[in-house]
Amino acid sequence: MKMNQVYKAIAISLSFLFLLTANAATYANKITRITNDTAITTQLKSRIAQDPTISNFDVNVSTNHGVVIYDGEVNANNEASTLVEMAQSIKGVRDVDASRLHVKESDQPITDTIITAKVKGLFIQRKLHGNRDIAPMAISVETNNGIVYLSGKANSLQKRNAIALAKQVKGVNQVVSRIQVARD
Repeated sequence: MKMNQVYKAIAISLSFLFLLTANAATYANKITRITNDTAITTQLKSRIAQDPTISNFDVNVSTNHGVVIYDGEVNANNEASTLVEMAQSIKGVRDVDASRLHVKESDQPITDTIITAKVKGLFIQRKLHGNRDIAPMAISVETNNGIVYLSGKANSLQKRNAIALAKQVKGVNQVVSRIQVARD
């Protein structure tokens, strides 16, 4: 065998090895994502089952790429809010899709309720699992036409963090802070 043929054979072997390695990494990432999604869904279903105020609803739960998806029907906006806040507070949840969640005998959109729940849930998630100083119990959240109103008392860092987190939520048009700054 000539030297050029040996080099070509080595180059082809290395290329093949590279493709195998790249495919293995892609496959491993996919398995990790599916495992994380399954863990989120399992944890959320467990929380729902333990909550007597929402455990009897006809709502399906799934997770795809860290986005919790609800599909079904609840009796009132506050029940939808509880479901969304519960999901958003779980570590690893990137967003909550409640577009297929309906309130019985209601023609009103629940968009503002969902936004409020997402903000509250995100506050809890970052307090429990993140590295941001936030005061989820001291800061009230209300939403009207996509405008999030924050009120309560917090230190200046907690106020900045609350505003920044609220702005991250899909559907938020503006954040108005009425948070009173307590001493740091």
